Amino acid sequence: MDVLEGRNLATSAMLREWKDLLTVKSDKTMAAWDFIRRVGDLAYCMTNSKVEDYGRVIPNVPPRYNFKQVSDQSLCCKIY
Repeated sequence: MDVLEGRNLATSAMLREWKDLLTVKSDKTMAAWDFIRRVGDLAYCMTNSKVEDYGRVIPNVPPRYNFKQVSDQSLCCKIY
């Protein structure tokens, strides 16, 4: 598995789990504002991660990674 595929899978998995919390599919529930905040935090982490390499801090995001595209695919169903 390449880095881009791994990041896409991780993003999708987290978003699907949270989507179920907003519907009747889950025993637990989550307030909509809490869901929005968590998705915002996930987007920030997935698009702004950095790594230190020999004293330099450089971006650690695959060039073709697109959070919006992954989130659109993961949250494709209407949330009621």
